[in-house]
Amino acid sequence: ADLSPDAARALFAYAPQQAVLLAGSVRENLKLALPSADDDALWAALEDADLADRIRAAPAGLNAPLGENGARLSGGERRRLGLARAYLRPAPWLVLDEPTEGLDAATEARVLARLAARLERTGQGLILVSHRPAPLALCSQHLTVTGLSSSGAVQMAPRKAPTTA
Repeated sequence: ADLSPDAARALFAYAPQQAVLLAGSVRENLKLALPSADDDALWAALEDADLADRIRAAPAGLNAPLGENGARLSGGERRRLGLARAYLRPAPWLVLDEPTEGLDAATEARVLARLAARLERTGQGLILVSHRPAPLALCSQHLTVTGLSSSGAVQMAPRKAPTTA
C-alpha cells in the first residue's frame, strides 16, 4: 500500500490469458517487455517458453511477421509468445494467468518443466492463476477464490499444495 503505482508495476511481469500481439515481428513483440534485449536474451526467453524451435524454423526467424494479433501463430504459440515476453521483463515476480490453457499435454509438460527450471535459475516468485492441475503442481501454496463478500472483497480459502512422493 505504501508503494507508488510505478514502483508496484516494476515488481511484476505479467502474461495474461490472452496476450495481445502486434502485427509486427516476433522481435518487435518480445521487445515490448525489454526494448534493450539483445538476440541472446530473446532466444533464451523463447527457449524458456518452448517456442524457440518454431521461430528458428520460420524463414525470417526473429524477424518473422506475425500478422494481426499473431494470426500466423496457433493459439498455443501465441500463448507461449506471451510467456516469452513476460520472461523478458526484469521483475522479481511472474504473474501467469492460465499459462498452459489450450496446450496439448506434451507441450504443457515441456512448458512447465522449463518454467520450473527458470524459477530455480532466476529466483523469481510465481503467482499463478489456473484451473488446470499440472501448472498448480509448481506452487507450494494454493488459494481458492470462494466468492465475494458483501463489501466486494475477494474471499479466499487457503489450501496447502498437494505433496508429491
